[in-house]
Amino acid sequence: MNANNFNLNDYFERIGFKGETTNDLATLTQLMQKQLQSIPFENTLVQAGRIPSMVPEEIVEKIVTCKRGGYCYEVNGLLSMALEALGFEWYFAGARPMTYPVRRPKTHMVLIVHVEGRDYLCDAGFGGYALRAPMHIQEAKRCKRMIAFVWS
Repeated sequence: MNANNFNLNDYFERIGFKGETTNDLATLTQLMQKQLQSIPFENTLVQAGRIPSMVPEEIVEKIVTCKRGGYCYEVNGLLSMALEALGFEWYFAGARPMTYPVRRPKTHMVLIVHVEGRDYLCDAGFGGYALRAPMHIQEAKRCKRMIAFVWS
């Protein structure tokens, strides 16, 4: 995801990131943790019956400029802009929160980041139950209708 108004230094200031950046797991972890600590999950638009914007420039305006939080699509979208600017290899993936008593559709968005030869699940957009650091994932087995993963 790219936005014409995304500025890496403004993003770093918004999340309180200082220091060197390299394309490694340590930087990825620090970015994710800083973003989790400074940008809250916010679903006020959804609760008000409005749909959050998926326009990248509007995401940057809302979260970086206006210093608000965002829905998973917005918050993880912003993280993807930073990863893109730093040269990380990543892609979006649909996810299903498993904190509910019944199985729900895949309505959550996460990032899969390939760094140091491994794939990591990154999610800065799930509020209190969010991951606190990138989680290594590895394909465990293929079933007819699903793929199971091992988290390590």
